Amino acid sequence: MKDFFQKTDSSRCCALLVMNYRDKKIFGTEMDGEIIKREVLQTSVDFSDHEIVAPMISEEETRKELSLRALAMLAAHSLQDILSLIAWKKRWKRKSAFSN
Repeated sequence: MKDFFQKTDSSRCCALLVMNYRDKKIFGTEMDGEIIKREVLQTSVDFSDHEIVAPMISEEETRKELSLRALAMLAAHSLQDILSLIAWKKRWKRKSAFSN
């Protein structure tokens, strides 16, 4: 963020804050009126590895950058799927040729 503000001389920033989410079941205590219940099943939530993504001067620029990143990620996943299908097809052809 320091780099962003130094490079832009802007006093405001719009960005996406991302983090890893993890929940797990734990046993804890709980108040039920004036009664303390022990060993009550609860859900513990943890957020870690916070990261600021696509800091820009305006929300519009941030949305545009995030859209471009999402498109690039989808293209990369699609390419991976295509390469997997090509490899599968080659294996299938070899197996078919070997069977005949």
